[in-house]
Amino acid sequence: MHSATDADNADALRKAAHGMKSSSANDGAERLAALCKVLQMLGCSGTLEGARSLLQSADQELLRVLQALMDEHATTSRSFRTDLSG
Repeated sequence: MHSATDADNADALRKAAHGMKSSSANDGAERLAALCKVLQMLGCSGTLEGARSLLQSADQELLRVLQALMDEHATTSRSFRTDLSG
């Protein structure tokens, strides 16, 4: 999405945002999916006005989602090891 925005390529932004939106929604990252939906709509409209700000928000949300996934993985791994040893 960054590359598309940097290249001022609305169609590429639309495609990239659509893919990220779908993946995010499937993984339960609703806020990230919503931000990607807005970015996708920007791409559909042919304008990139406001895209950089939305990308910054999407980046922050992606970091939050990734941290939550890593925390969940660590918790699950600890629980699994405890179950095996106990």
